[in-house]
Amino acid sequence: MIVEIIIFMAILFLVGVLFYKHRRDTIEIYQIEFANAATTLGELVEDKHPIVIRGCVFPQILTQANLQKIPRLDTFPLDVVENSPTLYKYRSEPYESSGAPLLCAPSARTLAVELALDKWSAHSLADFNAELMGYYSALMSVRTSVMLGGHGMKRASAIYTCILVTEGKYTISLLSKRSESFLPTTWVNLYPDSLSINDTPLVNEIQFIDVVLRPGTMLIIPCQFVYSCRAEGGGFHGAVVLEYDTLISNLANALENI
Repeated sequence: MIVEIIIFMAILFLVGVLFYKHRRDTIEIYQIEFANAATTLGELVEDKHPIVIRGCVFPQILTQANLQKIPRLDTFPLDVVENSPTLYKYRSEPYESSGAPLLCAPSARTLAVELALDKWSAHSLADFNAELMGYYSALMSVRTSVMLGGHGMKRASAIYTCILVTEGKYTISLLSKRSESFLPTTWVNLYPDSLSINDTPLVNEIQFIDVVLRPGTMLIIPCQFVYSCRAEGGGFHGAVVLEYDTLISNLANALENI
């Protein structure tokens, strides 16, 4: 009996991983208003297409003006390495993205905690979260982090990755599934629009869709999409990143990183 149960659980896990890995070959962009999200979002996310949500509430704390009012965070390190740049340096000096994230993952999550963004999400996005997670709310966890500046291409590993802009203008580039085979071997943190024939011989086969986000606009990216976030223009750029995961997606990601 125990062996049968183990086999059954293994099959369920494999089916779950295959479902998690699945994504559509084509990209369509849905658009809705935040005021309608609590009633329409649940049906739209089932199609596994990116969704733009306009008119969102967003945390005012993640703006340059309000961060200046929190001097205790001036020395907040943007990375875990020694002599890392600080939050004050980003706020006060011009910044040009090299493609690598300005905030490392641990710092991005720690800063979200310092700014109480997890509590803000639970309170201000309660109805949104409930509709997005649906029947899986008891099985899902939400990871909140901060994005400063932009970053090159990465793969969305969560079931849903939500980017909510708080300041600045972003262009999010979403790659088609077919284009991934034409990317360079080391494509992480590169911008798709900066690739040339020197990077990959079939660069002209790489297709992507650009989505422009401004403060109060959110983009929901389904799992397995390759995307980049380009901060347009100078000045401060910030966004809240919400990643919704299940046990299946967490295990699948852990297995990939072994």
